[in-house]
Amino acid sequence: MGNHNLNQSKGQHSRRIRKPSPIKGIKQHKAMNKAIQKTTYCKSVCAMIAIQIILANVCLANAIWDVQNVFHLGVTSQDVTYGYTLTITNEDFTTGIFTGTAAHDGLTYQITGNTMGNSISWNDPELLGCGGTLPGTIGTNGMFLGGVGTLSNCGSNWEADWGESSASYSYASLYAAPSFTLQPMSVVCSQGNNVSFTASAVGDPNPNYQWQFNGTNIAYATNSSYTIPSTGVTNLGLYDVVASNVVGTNMSSNVSLSFLDERCIPSLILYGPVGASYAIQEATSLGGGTNWTTITNITLTASQPYIFTDPSAVTNNGAFYRAVPQ
Repeated sequence: MGNHNLNQSKGQHSRRIRKPSPIKGIKQHKAMNKAIQKTTYCKSVCAMIAIQIILANVCLANAIWDVQNVFHLGVTSQDVTYGYTLTITNEDFTTGIFTGTAAHDGLTYQITGNTMGNSISWNDPELLGCGGTLPGTIGTNGMFLGGVGTLSNCGSNWEADWGESSASYSYASLYAAPSFTLQPMSVVCSQGNNVSFTASAVGDPNPNYQWQFNGTNIAYATNSSYTIPSTGVTNLGLYDVVASNVVGTNMSSNVSLSFLDERCIPSLILYGPVGASYAIQEATSLGGGTNWTTITNITLTASQPYIFTDPSAVTNNGAFYRAVPQ
């Protein structure tokens, strides 16, 4: 189509696309208006359903859509319909400006376009051999809705009507800030254990991760999981992960790493006659010449059994205990 030339004096170009008669033009214009009647009302609507599901608190009047995909369209002008494939290859996350290609008439051309709010438009420099702009809308379900484009470079006020050539599903989605689908969890372990924290967030574009320890970024901890190969006392504290993309930033909940406090406290359980006295003694080893040291003396009462415990033993490497009648 890039080699077509428009001949205004004859009212046709090399494809014999003629400018319509006034009556025919009126009928065609009515048909096109009817075709797009269902889409025009969307242009001033702030679709709250889409906002709640896809990107909270963003009105479509300011929203930018992710439309990096391939669209199979049909473009009709002056009674001729063309197969038309629009391919979005690159899009700016902040402005909605995109580039891509338009394939029609056996050739492929570079195009530029823009999405903003619930509108989309692109310029095809070789549309019908002379170039023009095709605008339309994006439904809240992400579907492209055709519109009427102006062939501004054809030397006349011709129009082109376009739409999807076959049933389609959601092709576009609103860019969205990260939100967590999996929060990290606190870990209790023994010192020296290998531990991992894991989180997951979604967004468009896909978010980046940065783990933090006590509010400070951890070097090179930029995956959805963070692992400590061998835990030590210096690793005890609070952890979180920050997920971010060009739309926004979100921080996970704080979780902790702590050690399991395993302590064995020795005890003696004594039964005996009321009034009986015993010396509770301790030694650090057993064998000939054991040096027993008296810790305390007790007298049994009617409240039995008597239970003796030694909390100080948690700081000792080992000890042995006995009760000696007095």
